[in-house]
Amino acid sequence: MKKFLIVMAAVFSLGLLISELSAAEKYSLKTRFPEGKYTLLLEMDMKTAAISQEEDVEPQIMVQQKQIQTIKIVADPIKEDGTQKVAMKFARVQVETDTIMGKMKYDSDDKESKNSPLNTVGIMVGLEFMTYFDKDGNITKIEGVDEFFDKLIENAKVQEKPLLEMFKKEMSAERMAKNMNIVGEYLPKTPVEVGESWENEQESELPLIGEMEMQINSTLKSVEKENGEDVATILSKTEMSLKEPKDLDVQGMGVTFSKMDVKSDVTTKIEVKTGLMLSSITKMEQIMQIGGAAEEEGMLMQNILEMRNTVTRD
Repeated sequence: MKKFLIVMAAVFSLGLLISELSAAEKYSLKTRFPEGKYTLLLEMDMKTAAISQEEDVEPQIMVQQKQIQTIKIVADPIKEDGTQKVAMKFARVQVETDTIMGKMKYDSDDKESKNSPLNTVGIMVGLEFMTYFDKDGNITKIEGVDEFFDKLIENAKVQEKPLLEMFKKEMSAERMAKNMNIVGEYLPKTPVEVGESWENEQESELPLIGEMEMQINSTLKSVEKENGEDVATILSKTEMSLKEPKDLDVQGMGVTFSKMDVKSDVTTKIEVKTGLMLSSITKMEQIMQIGGAAEEEGMLMQNILEMRNTVTRD
């Protein structure tokens, strides 16, 4: 009997050990910038097309644009209370457009680009934003937004100034911080294991467009070693829709954004230990209706967008 009890105790202990070893590890995921210097490369490919109301008519592409922004980042040490200051400065801007008017390109590192019709974007180079984070990694304040728009307006062509003035009014530092904090909505509120999914809902306000309702469904696809660090890969699907129409006065013309629906797939990679977001790839389709309460009364526009953000340590 004694031997039997010893054997059963051993089997029970082994079962507990196996159970513990087989239990999936859970990961807490947040985004932060560890102290240091970084380069952020923002790449964007966009196609804008007009959608015909007639059947079997393909959307007519009006604009194709490729843009690359190189941003230098300096992250201060995270303080004892968890707050942090991070500086972001535009170092280079590259733009290529293809429209019904022809092809144009600009590169802030190319002296020959100074005469390009797109040279206004070069004013961004050298401009710096100071961002302040709380202990949870949320942006609480951004400095430099007004200075950014003031410089754009000062150097813009006469016909461009009214639209930029409108952008300045719509894109306040507070609104920009709120929209940037949406990144956190792609992350789980509690620790998750590989294969686990979660949902988050959020509202945001897009400049000029209006208030949007957002539904985000995400899954932790994997956690794998990269350069000695555990790196989490998150797959997200997002749907956004305009809450209500918005009227605007654009250079004396009344414009109504009466509908907007957005669907996107996002792949994000984050270092588990440090919280550094290494990359994100967004593939998005946006359908927008300008004017009219019914589809046949307004112009339908389609935007196909792919964005790639990559962060490297300097």
